[in-house]
Amino acid sequence: MGRPVTIHNDAIFRAVRDEFTANGMHASTASIAERAGISEALLFKRFKSKAELVRAALGDGFDGNPFHFESPEAPLTRERMERLALGLLSHFQVIVPMVLMSWAHMGSGGEMPLALQGPMPAPLRGVQMLEHYFRAQMQRGALRTTDAHTLARTFAGTLWHFMFMKVVLDPASPQTSSETFVRDFVSLLWSGIAPTETL
Repeated sequence: MGRPVTIHNDAIFRAVRDEFTANGMHASTASIAERAGISEALLFKRFKSKAELVRAALGDGFDGNPFHFESPEAPLTRERMERLALGLLSHFQVIVPMVLMSWAHMGSGGEMPLALQGPMPAPLRGVQMLEHYFRAQMQRGALRTTDAHTLARTFAGTLWHFMFMKVVLDPASPQTSSETFVRDFVSLLWSGIAPTETL
């Protein structure tokens, strides 16, 4: 008799994120199990439903820092802001379909993922991190002084909306590439936040 397969949840959650990155809302538990190297039956032995699995993986996916601040002490430039935006879009590419899948099951007695519960859920912590980063950049003169909280919400919210539209729309419909959108969005945003002497 062979040894039972032992796999940690983090490997399963990584498989969930990889599957949602590759297939979005069409991610299946069969494909997730295959990516994790386990049977679908074993997957459902640990998680009672796909909704429970997604909620658990979503909470794990929200942990940590989704922002890749290049040398936080260095002055923010338009190019650095573009790279920051592309990194956040990559994060949203995984998170958005998982959030939609989780919300779709809330009517059937599902619970909000732990990462979205409490007085300071993960998305608000993310906005707060961005706000602190932008405020520090303003204090060192790399950005024009403005409301850092509004800037953080504008930045994250616009990127979330872009990825949301990419996920929910028919993939065959004409859509702007992430790179083109980020370039044009940051260029537009930069014209309002760049230090006056650089305009």
